[in-house]
Amino acid sequence: MRMEKKSILSFVGNGDGFATKRSNTCAYLEAGKDLIVIDCGFDAFAKLRDVGLFDGKANVHFFITHLHCDHAGSLAVAVSYLYHKVFDGCASHIRVHFPNASIVDFLKAQGVGEDEYYFNINRWDEIEIGDDYKLEYIFEENDHDDNLSVNGISGTWSVELVSTGRYNIYYGGDSAGVKDRITRTRIYDEIYHEVCSVKTQGHTSYEELKDAFSHFTRSERARIWLMHMDDDFDEQQAVDDGFNVTTTV
Repeated sequence: MRMEKKSILSFVGNGDGFATKRSNTCAYLEAGKDLIVIDCGFDAFAKLRDVGLFDGKANVHFFITHLHCDHAGSLAVAVSYLYHKVFDGCASHIRVHFPNASIVDFLKAQGVGEDEYYFNINRWDEIEIGDDYKLEYIFEENDHDDNLSVNGISGTWSVELVSTGRYNIYYGGDSAGVKDRITRTRIYDEIYHEVCSVKTQGHTSYEELKDAFSHFTRSERARIWLMHMDDDFDEQQAVDDGFNVTTTV
């Protein structure tokens, strides 16, 4: 029997690009009156809106791991909706965080100009939320799809979110395997990692992930949350092995 446990990040979708039963992986975190959204695939906007996550927010931050359609496919409509319908044409409340300027062209090709959002290209920066809430983020290159690289700069990333005294989160995005660094450290409160039933190009199979964390105790494996799963993924096996599986709202 699967036991329900609440994660720091919440999800409106936890599936890969072909997982129609799960919806595209899209995570979010409500930080004061700010909303943090990680990835915004082609069916994510409707779900974010339908559950009321944009309501009453002071700012919305989008962190995008890469520009495949199941990670950024509805980013343009989300930005446009917030600009025109929520923030009355004030772009400063809409923040897009990505370490590669290709996302500007990506949005422009869909009719969203740079005047509709604030773009932060930094690989590391800090967000101030209210008077006493600071959120540091760090992008790190992923090995996933070289076709997304631009001028030698990676187009695929993981992201860490650190709020001192609150949480330290690693969000892996898509990756061709598990980074050695995260298997050698216990600094993260939670690790969110993509996984699929079998090995595919640019993605991590469950057997690879289980082997990478084989030296973790069961309580340590419980800090690892699985996401971006295919429809055939065996959730119960992962839970039996000590991992957690993300659920959706």
